[in-house]
Amino acid sequence: MKKYSLILLVLLNVNINADLIMNGNAAYRSNDYAKALDIYKKACDINIAQGCTHVSTMYFKGNGMDIDTSGGIEYMDKACTLNDAKACYDLAYFYFRGMFVKEDKLKAKDLFSKSCDGGVVKGCNNYKIMNK
Repeated sequence: MKKYSLILLVLLNVNINADLIMNGNAAYRSNDYAKALDIYKKACDINIAQGCTHVSTMYFKGNGMDIDTSGGIEYMDKACTLNDAKACYDLAYFYFRGMFVKEDKLKAKDLFSKSCDGGVVKGCNNYKIMNK
């Protein structure tokens, strides 16, 4: 009985998480950036990587606010920590180029590796190049 209760709890949690992101996306599409940002931040606060990624993107684009690259990096880093492989790739690229952050080739290499482990082919290619 406990096993079925746990499975039900996990499934309910997945649906709630998906609903949170869908609600954020709906607000974003209707140009209600303040509401979208609030929803995405809530998702990120409960460790939903996609929420962190959306917050990062909004900060970089300046949707409904001034562009905030340091905030974008902060949320991108959290998304990567939560295993968003694309966020890891983007962060690796920034560290490799020294864009928005201090150049750090070792950190870039580690992040390219993590993005590769998550299935980002460009991350694998860059990691291989850095190992030559």
